[in-house]
Amino acid sequence: MGIAGTIAKNTTFGMISSVLELGIAFVMSIVLARGLGTELYGLYAYIIWLIGLTAVVINLGLGEMNRRFIPEAIGRQNFHEPVGFVQLSLVLRIAAAIVISIAIVLSAGFWARQSGDPGNQTIFIVVALVTLPEALQILLINTFKGYQRFDYSLYINVAIYPVRMILVIVLIALGFGVMEVLIIYISTLVLGVLVGGFLLRRLLPLKSLFSTSLLTSDARKRALKYSMTIAGVLLLGYLINRQAEVFFIGLYCTVEEVGFYNLGFRISSLVGMLPTAIAFALLPAVAEQFGRGEMDKIKRIYLTATRYLMLVALPLSVGGIALADSIITLLYGVDYLPATVPLQILLIPFAFFGIARAGDAVIRGINHPGFILKTMIVFTVIKIGLMLWLIPAYGISGAAVASSVPRILMLPVYVVFVSRNIGTIWPSRDTIKIVVATLIMGLVVYAVQSQLGVVPSLVVGILLGVVIYVIFIFALRVIQEQDMDILRKAQDSLPVFLRKYYIRVLGFMERFAVRKGLSNGQ
Repeated sequence: MGIAGTIAKNTTFGMISSVLELGIAFVMSIVLARGLGTELYGLYAYIIWLIGLTAVVINLGLGEMNRRFIPEAIGRQNFHEPVGFVQLSLVLRIAAAIVISIAIVLSAGFWARQSGDPGNQTIFIVVALVTLPEALQILLINTFKGYQRFDYSLYINVAIYPVRMILVIVLIALGFGVMEVLIIYISTLVLGVLVGGFLLRRLLPLKSLFSTSLLTSDARKRALKYSMTIAGVLLLGYLINRQAEVFFIGLYCTVEEVGFYNLGFRISSLVGMLPTAIAFALLPAVAEQFGRGEMDKIKRIYLTATRYLMLVALPLSVGGIALADSIITLLYGVDYLPATVPLQILLIPFAFFGIARAGDAVIRGINHPGFILKTMIVFTVIKIGLMLWLIPAYGISGAAVASSVPRILMLPVYVVFVSRNIGTIWPSRDTIKIVVATLIMGLVVYAVQSQLGVVPSLVVGILLGVVIYVIFIFALRVIQEQDMDILRKAQDSLPVFLRKYYIRVLGFMERFAVRKGLSNGQ
């Protein structure tokens, strides 16, 4: 299978996995927000934020190490090192999870007070039980991605999220609260680990994980150096790109406002799941080509991915901004309308951040994580300063602005670095065309939203927005012959159940392109 086919296959499975994970989390947020009420939902959002923070601390860059070094070793035809990387990451991740679990138990009183009620201490002790199964589940998913078996990652999510959603819906319908939801959360993580362990047996004999390390001293040092650098990147990335601002919101605002901010962030994350799925498939592909010394292929991967990320991320962001009020009202109710403005602000950087993911994958793939770490340090200082200034004065809207600025700055910084290191030029002409098509679509959708009711504005706005955007993308000749070639080659690598639909869409695009004379490029 060629590079385009592998990336397409991984992107497809990654996209399905992201839709499943974020889509079910989105449905659960609606159920929990309506079932728990604004105050208890705020407590739940605070707990989920803390769980996310512990996951980042426990990570230690080990999952990223597997995603980076396993495919490079395979590219060098070395099939012993991947087992050694899995051994190393498992030992360190389990040890870190145990340490963090103890730390959470000892500090449960502090987190309870931060949540607004010292009586919540027992809940935060239970949170400590989440750390080990979640650490193992995330590590298994990243290991499968390192082997470029994104389908195995999907299987884990299939085992976890539908079960979790069904049980949570039942619990909320029966009148249970946050503690019971948390127990379901832990139970489904354990199920995911069991499924992941079964799938891991297909890639390597599990008994080999208990044998003498298969890594040379040099390989271990390189991997640990990379993982420690990435650990810093992930921690700083969490401060920049995730909900680190929740800690400051908890200091200066009410627990209900934590919930409002969480909703805005969750919806914007859902909008950004397609760009994220595309970007996640890039790192293993870039690392494999780097192992083979194929820099020209890395350039093509980067430029193609950048164009596709722009095509997807920009309209999703602008369309979400135009329809934000209707989305909040329909899904969560008028009690949650304070989440509208933060959502609109947060949707802006998700477009920039989604596009920047292509550069991020290349920087990691060509083994320059130190640059990302240095960049993150600067961005973290900027964000902390903005949070301390804006959150006390402007609440959750100020938090959204503080979170947005570093993510917007990330794109130009990464573009310059990648261009200098692999010798590429940013596709400025396509950028202008995509921006024009997106703005026209956004204006039409906003006009529809302002004139119609909640449900009609969503139905008409989304359908009309898609049609207008596609028409202008073709009319402005954004789609090129190279795009059609990649799409044709990719169809054989897609899952069988998707292939027939893909072929139909591709056939329509080809007929349209030929009729309009767009297949000859620019």
